[in-house]
Amino acid sequence: MIYDRLENAGRYRGIAPVLDELISYLEEHDVQQLPEGRTELDGERLLINVMKCTYRTLEEAEYEVHRDYADVQVSFTGDESLAVAQSSPEPERDRETLLYGKGEAPQVVFPLMRGWFLLLWPGEGHAPGIGCGQGRKMCAKLRMTPEGR
Repeated sequence: MIYDRLENAGRYRGIAPVLDELISYLEEHDVQQLPEGRTELDGERLLINVMKCTYRTLEEAEYEVHRDYADVQVSFTGDESLAVAQSSPEPERDRETLLYGKGEAPQVVFPLMRGWFLLLWPGEGHAPGIGCGQGRKMCAKLRMTPEGR
């Protein structure tokens, strides 16, 4: 997991080529101007989802874990938090995402302040969309399997 300011994203170059491509895209584009929905930067290998979301309480939040994709979460409104689970079950072989329950005890809750990002690697359980009211955010999906790197 990486939690940092977007302005520092360049520090993480060299971890994976697909992450380098996302960092370059974020440096060259104002992602807040992207339309809602899915923007494919490299097919299923690298894509950005921009969405409006209705927040939930920590107790209502559903945890998810991904098998092949890393998530890069960015809140445009700065009023969302994201919980990271203490343990994460492995998704079934034929499923990318596994939802595994509400009210799991989080390891830590991160505020997604405006100008910050949270990168979650495959296998790291997390519950996005925690807060009050509604917000707007992006979630980039980076395929981390050998065919995606």
